Amino acid sequence: MAFVFTYNGIPSRQYGIYAVGHDFFNPQKRQSRKKIDFRHGTYDFESGMYDNRILNLHCFWKDPKARHDLREITLWLSRKGRLQLDIEPDKHYIASLYDASDLDPYYNRAANIANAGTFNLSFFCEPFAYSDQTVRSVETGYTDIGYKGTASTPTLIILRNMTSQSIRNIEVTALGLF
Repeated sequence: MAFVFTYNGIPSRQYGIYAVGHDFFNPQKRQSRKKIDFRHGTYDFESGMYDNRILNLHCFWKDPKARHDLREITLWLSRKGRLQLDIEPDKHYIASLYDASDLDPYYNRAANIANAGTFNLSFFCEPFAYSDQTVRSVETGYTDIGYKGTASTPTLIILRNMTSQSIRNIEVTALGLF
């Protein structure tokens, strides 16, 4: 099923571009291994840190593009920014275009007429997906914040008393892995 991606606030459908597939597995852990004399194997300095990821979008456009359209699309994709996929509306990536070498339709036609209008966009992204700030109103009782991130993250909870009455016995409980 085709989906739209939004890059730097501009949806890909504005240029007639749609994605039909993607691959973005979890980022790789940063390797830090050292060989130590008189010891078999290597020593792993586990840091828990991750490397950036490459996010590949397999795309097509509905209509053939002229050279000036390609230049406008290239300008749109040339800056680092926020990448959001419609299939993950609650998450976004900080990305910059890494490779769009097969964006040119003339290249595609020469390479394989069956693939004309199809291309891959490879984005170099920070390791994890981000989510926008969550704001919840709490009247009384239990309120679930519902964190849906892909990595542990600092949490800031601000409680504001919007009434003239004093509040007592506030309890904040954090559940899950941090």
